[in-house]
Amino acid sequence: MKTGTGIVKSGFGIIPLLSAALIFTACGAGAAGSDGAADGAADGAVHEAQKANEKLFVNDVRVDGAFPGEWTHDWEAATAAAKKDGKPIFVNFTGSDWCGWCKLLKRLVFTQPEWSAWASNNVYLVHIDFPNNKKLVPEKYRDRNEELARRFQVSGFPTCFLLDPATLEPLGTFGASRSLTASGFVEKVAAAMPKAKATEPTPANAAQ
Repeated sequence: MKTGTGIVKSGFGIIPLLSAALIFTACGAGAAGSDGAADGAADGAVHEAQKANEKLFVNDVRVDGAFPGEWTHDWEAATAAAKKDGKPIFVNFTGSDWCGWCKLLKRLVFTQPEWSAWASNNVYLVHIDFPNNKKLVPEKYRDRNEELARRFQVSGFPTCFLLDPATLEPLGTFGASRSLTASGFVEKVAAAMPKAKATEPTPANAAQ
């Protein structure tokens, strides 16, 4: 009897435990489903953000608009902004996906913090690209890039110009070499920057 009673009691004890386990498992599955939905929504949001980013930037270069120190395809926006605030324009004529010297210039200078820090305070950066992969340049800028290359008589890559913000005339021309350093390149470009007009002494200053 004890054995039988024991078995019966054990049986009644097992049933609630199994029920609880089943309920817990079902809840867990529901939670996992919720987490899966949340993950899916998050992935979707990331994907949408990536698509939006692709519209803003092509080849890590801004498509429309211009900001100091940020590379842009938008020559028109950069020249308009430069004329407004007086910052010169640094233009890089490049073949970004095939030109070895262009890749060297980017690696030694344009990706370095010394260049980024200086450029963000001093110049607009315009990226005029002639890649093998045409998708690296927005279609609306391809013919215009050809026109600019003819205008500035570019015969090889990379060719960089520092342009006067008012006249768009070259203040200096720059290229690549194996001995380049970011700080050295900054010094060369900075040396070509328009000099600030000397302040005329007032009569009081002249008397001193």
